[in-house]
Amino acid sequence: YIDDKLVTPGTALGAFTSLQIPVPAGSHDIVVMKDKYYPWAKTVEVDGGEILTFSPFHLTIATNGVVLPKNDPEYKTAKDALAAMKVPTSEAPLTSADGVVEIFIRKTDTELGAELVARVKDGQEIPQSFCNESCKNEKVVTALSAEVRGIAFLPGHNDVILLAVQDGVFAIEVDNRGNHQNFQILYRGIRPIFALSGGVTYVEDNDSVFIVYSGPSTQ
Repeated sequence: YIDDKLVTPGTALGAFTSLQIPVPAGSHDIVVMKDKYYPWAKTVEVDGGEILTFSPFHLTIATNGVVLPKNDPEYKTAKDALAAMKVPTSEAPLTSADGVVEIFIRKTDTELGAELVARVKDGQEIPQSFCNESCKNEKVVTALSAEVRGIAFLPGHNDVILLAVQDGVFAIEVDNRGNHQNFQILYRGIRPIFALSGGVTYVEDNDSVFIVYSGPSTQ
């Protein structure tokens, strides 16, 4: 939807890799929706002749998953992946699959104590997700007041970050144009950790290991 007007039928969501929609200059509300998935929304200001690019993402509202018993051969694969999950630092950041963006946790002297930072790698063009009032090659995605147990890029994106903190695993986008960042829940439990391996999302929480299915990540 753009300004509450249907642009494409909901059943077509995910059937395209990109969609170009001309709009007049001014402020516009964009909402991308699909049944049983979190909506993605932005309010943006468009200048005449300007081309803005967005990468909506969608996780399922209801968490779907399978518990891995300890005698399942995949249980060891999951435990190994979970044990290998490290929280990246400025000196050892995590790089996106396309090699454009790197992310890390930086400690601060503020009351909150830390921040999640995204940075464009040297030699790469700054993506629009790093532009709000101006374009910068580094931005603070969010401030953090709780222990971070793991971060990763949402598969298929260099602008959406999975974050294990407090009682869940959450997805937050780098893009804050319109002074709004979309935030979705992958899993909520007690004190989970997670890992991505071979296209599979593993979560461990309360002595159980799961494969979590989040649904397609629409771009």
